[in-house]
Amino acid sequence: MRKMGFRGEQAKRITEATAAPASRRVALLTFAAVLALLMAMLLAVPTVALAVDFDQEELNFLKQINSHRAANGQGKLLLSPQLSISAEHHSEDMGRYGYFSHETQSSSYYPSGYEFYQRLRADGYGGADTSGENLAAGVDSALEAFIMWKTSSGHNANMLRSYFREIGIARVYAPGSRYGWYWTTDFGAAVDSTAYDPFLDLGGPFRDVAPDHVFAGYIESLKDEGLVGGYPDGRFGINDHLLRAQFAKIVTGAVGFHTQEDERPSHSCFSDVPPDGEYPHDFVEEAAHRGIVKGRPDGTFGPFDRITRAQLAVMVVRAAEGRLEVPATLDPGFSDMGNLSAEFKEAIAIAKHNGILGGYSDGTYRPHDYATRGQMAKMVYFLAQKI
Repeated sequence: MRKMGFRGEQAKRITEATAAPASRRVALLTFAAVLALLMAMLLAVPTVALAVDFDQEELNFLKQINSHRAANGQGKLLLSPQLSISAEHHSEDMGRYGYFSHETQSSSYYPSGYEFYQRLRADGYGGADTSGENLAAGVDSALEAFIMWKTSSGHNANMLRSYFREIGIARVYAPGSRYGWYWTTDFGAAVDSTAYDPFLDLGGPFRDVAPDHVFAGYIESLKDEGLVGGYPDGRFGINDHLLRAQFAKIVTGAVGFHTQEDERPSHSCFSDVPPDGEYPHDFVEEAAHRGIVKGRPDGTFGPFDRITRAQLAVMVVRAAEGRLEVPATLDPGFSDMGNLSAEFKEAIAIAKHNGILGGYSDGTYRPHDYATRGQMAKMVYFLAQKI
C-alpha cells in the first residue's frame, strides 16, 4: 500500500488507541440505518481506483489473522483490494488530519461524519450493510497490531466473526503525526470481484490467472510481448478495474507508439501528470499526442481514474488510427445503447465489427460498467492483431 512518507525516529504510542470504545465496531444495519446511509450517499465522493500493492507487513497480517481464524474453526479471509482502498484512505486521513476514530472528522476523500460502512459504500462496496472495522495506531508491524487486537475482546470478535469472508488491510505512516503508523482493517461478509488469495498460485501467466481462464491466453500474449507486468506480488489483477494510466502504457506499446526515450521530458499535456511524477508521464504524453486519450476541461487527465467499457472502446478505436474496417451500419446491435452518444455507439460498432469486443449473453454491452484488466487484455490483443 502507499505510504505517506518514510519512517523516522518515532516512539510507539498505543495509549488509548486500542482501548478507546470507538476503535472497534461491526455494522449490522437496521432499516433506519440503511435509509440514513442511502441519504448520505447522495453526497458526491471521489472515484476509487483499484490498483493496489500490499507491503510485506500487510501480507503478514493476513497470514496472522487467517491462522488465528483456522485455530478457532473459522474460514480464511480473502484479501480485497476494494476494501483495502477504503482502509488506506481512512488511515491516510487519520494521520494527515490528526485524529483516531471510526468517524471521519476531516478527509481528502469523504464527507465529515461518515462512519466506516458509509466509506465502504461510497467506494462502491456492495456488502457495506454487514461489515466491520478495526483500528490501531503507533505500531508498525503486523504482529504488534495483531496482538493488540487479539487481546481486546471486541477487536478479536471482529477478527473471528464467522460471516466475514474478506478483509481490506492498510497501514500508513504519516510523518509528524501523533502516532506515526495507522492501521485500518475493514471486514466484509460479501466477496467482491477483486478479492483473492495472495498466497495461492493458479499456475497461469500470473499467480491469480488460471491457465484455462477465458482471458489467460490474451494476458499471456501481452506478457510475452512485455506489454503487461502485473503487480509486485505476482498478481495480474484480472478483475481489477482498469485505470487510465495503465491503459495509456499498455496501448501505446501494443500499437508501436512507445519509445524508450521520453521525447518530451520537460513537457506535460496535463497538470496532474507532471514530467517528474509517477511512471505514466511518458506513456500518457504519447497517447495524448496520438489522440488516443483526452483530458478534462480543467486540464487534468485523471491517471488513476477508472475507465468504462464505452470509454475503452473509444480509445481502442482511436489507437487504430483509421486502420479498422468500418461496418455498413454503425448500430452496435446491443440492447443497452439508447443513452449513449454517437461517438460511443460508433466506436463500439467498429470494435465489434472487427472482432475486438463482444457483449454479454443477454444481448447487452454494459457500456457504463467499469472495464476490467482482463477485458482490456482481450481487446488490446485483438487490436494488435488487426493493425
